Amino acid sequence: AAGVVGTLNLVFASCGKVGSATFDDHAPSMLYTTLRGRTLPTTRADGEKHFNALAIERIVNDGVTLFASLYRLGHAPLSLLLAMLKLPTFSRGYKIPSLMNIITPIQVWTHATQMRYRLERGSATAFMEQAPDGATDTEMLAFLTWIKQHAHVWKVAAPAPGGGFHFCAARVREAGWQEELPLDEYFAQTQHGRVVAVDASVLPELGCRPSALTMMANSRRIAQRLEALPN
Repeated sequence: AAGVVGTLNLVFASCGKVGSATFDDHAPSMLYTTLRGRTLPTTRADGEKHFNALAIERIVNDGVTLFASLYRLGHAPLSLLLAMLKLPTFSRGYKIPSLMNIITPIQVWTHATQMRYRLERGSATAFMEQAPDGATDTEMLAFLTWIKQHAHVWKVAAPAPGGGFHFCAARVREAGWQEELPLDEYFAQTQHGRVVAVDASVLPELGCRPSALTMMANSRRIAQRLEALPN
């Protein structure tokens, strides 16, 4: 469980025939807003002042089609804001001034907020192969229409390449192959049960809820099923 990028680096180091790999990034869009009055709660039910103040979901036929996190900047450490601005984080222990609460960032995940990257053997850089198209993301467009009833939206920032961190769906290709293989299938064919990945690299996709614990639980269930198979 080295994480998707770490796992692929281990594959390159251990499997000499693998020439390239791809993986997906479930990266959210960011809305910068100012709430109108008290139309949305900004304090959790437990009364604690969390940075992640509110989660908004759209559920259709028991499936989450959109997940949004509303953040209260005044409840976050100042070092977090400085890191976001790529400035030195020298202010440990200090909070962001409450005046910053006038800006309410909202991160939004949909099934369309996906990116795909390619790694080549011997290269330290990942190349982007596919980026989301916000103009065709109907869930995002519907959410924008709804949120504008509750907030003034100053800016909608599309996912920045490399800015996400919910990676999944690792696939590898040996030299001369026309098609890629999902990582767990590749291990099944080449390692004969000796090597099993137990992180999000073996998940074909991630749902709209960005839960790392859920990813790990699903991955471990895959590993347990493999271990239960007869030799």
